[in-house]
Amino acid sequence: MAAFIISVFLATLSSCLAANIVMIPMFGRSHYMFVSRLGQELAERGHQVKIYVGATQMYAVNDSLVRVFNDDNFAPAFRSASKSSQTFKSLSPRQTWQRLLMFHSVYCDDLLSNTDVVEEISHADIIVGEFIYLCSSLVADKFSLPLVLISAATLDTPTAFAFGLPAPPSYIPQYGVSLSDKLTFTERAWSLLQWIILYGSYIYDMCPPYEKIKAKYAITPSKSIQETLGRVDLIIGQMDFFIEHPRPLYPNTRVVGPFLASPAKSLPDEIDEYFQKVGDEGVILVSFGTVVGALSDSSLKIMAETFSKLPQKIIWKLKPNAATLDTPTAFAFGLPAPPSYIPQIGVSLSDKLTFTERAWSLLQWIILYGSYIYDMCPPYEKIKAKYAITPGKSIQETLGRVDLIIGQMDFFIEHPRPLYPNTRVVGPFLASPAKSLPSEIDQFFQKAGDEGVILVSFGTVVEAISDSLLKIMAETFSKLPQKIIWKLKPNEISKITVSNNIKLLPWLPQNDILGHPKTRLFIAHAGLNGMLESTYHGVPMICSPFFGDQPHNALAAKRAGFAEVVDLDTTSTEEFFNLIQKVLTDPSI
Repeated sequence: MAAFIISVFLATLSSCLAANIVMIPMFGRSHYMFVSRLGQELAERGHQVKIYVGATQMYAVNDSLVRVFNDDNFAPAFRSASKSSQTFKSLSPRQTWQRLLMFHSVYCDDLLSNTDVVEEISHADIIVGEFIYLCSSLVADKFSLPLVLISAATLDTPTAFAFGLPAPPSYIPQYGVSLSDKLTFTERAWSLLQWIILYGSYIYDMCPPYEKIKAKYAITPSKSIQETLGRVDLIIGQMDFFIEHPRPLYPNTRVVGPFLASPAKSLPDEIDEYFQKVGDEGVILVSFGTVVGALSDSSLKIMAETFSKLPQKIIWKLKPNAATLDTPTAFAFGLPAPPSYIPQIGVSLSDKLTFTERAWSLLQWIILYGSYIYDMCPPYEKIKAKYAITPGKSIQETLGRVDLIIGQMDFFIEHPRPLYPNTRVVGPFLASPAKSLPSEIDQFFQKAGDEGVILVSFGTVVEAISDSLLKIMAETFSKLPQKIIWKLKPNEISKITVSNNIKLLPWLPQNDILGHPKTRLFIAHAGLNGMLESTYHGVPMICSPFFGDQPHNALAAKRAGFAEVVDLDTTSTEEFFNLIQKVLTDPSI
């Protein structure tokens, strides 16, 4: 199959000499893997291949074919939107498509704004892009280069209208319509309506953001955006007519089988041993790919309960969570975390566990161990092999080699737990006696009366706060008698108008403010460093966790009695105000 793909692909080249090939995948691990598979085949056949990915796509940076560009605008938008699967579930199909197109345009703009990258691309012989991501059409038209598009998805997306691919609604159910190809008259009418909707989406949703980029970088001003986007020399579709509906195709469209599927290789020892223990009932594989950012706790619980009732073994791929000694990393060093009395990270439980909660904690321990084996070890194993690091050792032996672990922990917050002799627990790294405040901030504190000051900061990891959330917070703070010192990014500061009791800053000395005697409350995302600084200085907290270890930390802080937890994405101004009053006035917090 690979030979066929290459033979079709090489037919577009102007000669049989090695070509300088530029590949532009969409963001996302699966898209990179899809494009990279073809890139590796081409490189092995003597072509010079460069795959351009954004700096946030960390899984790709060790690929020798990859060239990284700064995607500073894309990063905050995507991280904010992908931190929860609920983000897209709450949107209509069109809103979801519009959100994806927004990501497409920002990611494309980031690529074209990197002048060094654009200069490199200008010397290419041919551009290879993705059917669903049309940035490559702009790039190819800018430099008058041949363009090949490969499709990791169906050819029925609104993108198909750019290339005029036929999809007669009378017998091909349109994208987004859950119909078979055995259409009744009513279903054909519904399919036609969806065709009209998709065409409208192409004209009114897809073209405008790309048209702005086209104008910004003066790409073929004499052409319309439809002409630019529709410019393609060859489309390679990853399709299988065992699954797809029969359909007409133009001569420049070639259908091939799966890019990534291949004869199975031997399984890693740990997985193979797991399979050896399985009886005739077999194994069920569970994976939601690389684009779904997170499954909600309720979804995880429902799935786990369902799987527990099955006779089959379950291999379940989940993204790892981050940050305390309970992360999957802990398995590398054999750190004990008995699930019978230590709630595992990702499980919102106290350490007062019922039998059912202990069972759930045990299941999460198994999931975390699986994440260590199947998610964490493989990428490090590739690096280990690439640089010939201790070939006689397994990746587990190499990763587990440590002489001393120093843990930034406070048992005022953390669950009691056993530790090995080579593990030393110390207090906060960053917390320290407060220093004098900068004059601008000190003057602000001097104006605060006995009501004091509230510090608001969501750290450096949380990239963006929605406009609606900024508004709710600003309205709430305006009603308080306290002074508010609020750390926001410069682009966020420009979005809101605040009352006189609020001071907005792009940077502030967090530890020193927490140590000031007039600081009454810290509103934050429950990052471990900030939380430990807060306990060091005795400042109560309101925690609104976003992802990673933050929900774990927030629950620990509430259990310890110095914090309340709120979901700012769902709270109202009144609820937020009342919670602040509770923390400020309740002597037990």
